Amino acid sequence: MLRSIFIFILCISAQLTFAQSTSVLLASNDTEKSAAITWNQQTYDFGAIEKGIPVSAEFVLTNESELPISIETAKTSCGCTLADYAKEPIMPGESTTIMATYNAKREGAFSKTVTVVTSNQDQPYRLVLKGNVNVAQE
Repeated sequence: MLRSIFIFILCISAQLTFAQSTSVLLASNDTEKSAAITWNQQTYDFGAIEKGIPVSAEFVLTNESELPISIETAKTSCGCTLADYAKEPIMPGESTTIMATYNAKREGAFSKTVTVVTSNQDQPYRLVLKGNVNVAQE
């Protein structure tokens, strides 16, 4: 009887170990497929700009994976920055553009962000707009 219980426990342990190693293997394969996004740039420096005149930057995202992806959100860090992007899925090998527009209301240096969340990534991408707003000339 004791021998049967021991064999039963041994079989259960072996099954749990095999199930865990299989799920880790599947998760690592999914991660390799999902992490394949490239950007043409993630920071855009406008240099010197004029106050009250909107400026825009294009950020190009390329899907290098084997699966379609989509942009779920592109949130800006303030109301002075807007982000526009395509809502359609991006097929493998294709690219899409996120247009970020900044409208300066104050003079001086600035750094604004657009946080992009995609359907295949746990961590969001951070796009940065920076530059210096010239003092208004009278």
